[in-house]
Amino acid sequence: ILFETMETYLAKSNSRNLCLSGGVALNTVAVGKMYDRFSKYIDNIYVTPTPYDGGLTIGACQYVWHHMLDNPRIKEILSPYLGQTFSKDRVLSDIEKVSNKISYKICDDEEVIHHLANEKVIAIFGGGSESGRRALGCRSILADPRNHNIKNVINQKVKHRAWFRPFAPSILREHVAEWFEKDISSPYMDKIIQFKPGSESRVPGVVHVDGSGRLQTVTHDLNP
Repeated sequence: ILFETMETYLAKSNSRNLCLSGGVALNTVAVGKMYDRFSKYIDNIYVTPTPYDGGLTIGACQYVWHHMLDNPRIKEILSPYLGQTFSKDRVLSDIEKVSNKISYKICDDEEVIHHLANEKVIAIFGGGSESGRRALGCRSILADPRNHNIKNVINQKVKHRAWFRPFAPSILREHVAEWFEKDISSPYMDKIIQFKPGSESRVPGVVHVDGSGRLQTVTHDLNP
């Protein structure tokens, strides 16, 4: 039904860019398939980071800004990190309140990377929280995708959810073409696309059963 509806619309459009919103846009499998199915109509697909009722407030602001106040289009990518930010002092203060239950130490990025490489699961908390439905690096669970068993570990021991639920590869935007069949942007983890043959065996922890992955492209501008 979705594809039939879009076919009718796209056949009448003279734009090579497609914008999607609404809860149906959270169907990352469908969005990924649109690149092939509608290649004669479109080159680029944009999905807002908040394609559900909570995003209506952002859409209302954009409508007023552009259509009522007649301001020029904003071309910069919309940051999904619109939620609350907590200072280091605030975090340490809260930890101190439960210091009898939690032990901690200050460490740097290199130590975190060392733990990841040794098959540890890391929780990330920093910057503004994600405003959409998905964790995008500020409130996230990280693990080494080279570990073929890491999906079972996180699903069973951390998230306590069904065994088949997948995880997403986060990758620097400039390296997408080395790993995936399509060189596209997916900053909000909004598209599922195929890994290149051979590359999926290197990162089995983030590969779906059909050889695809729910891509998140990472840039310094969006999340330094």
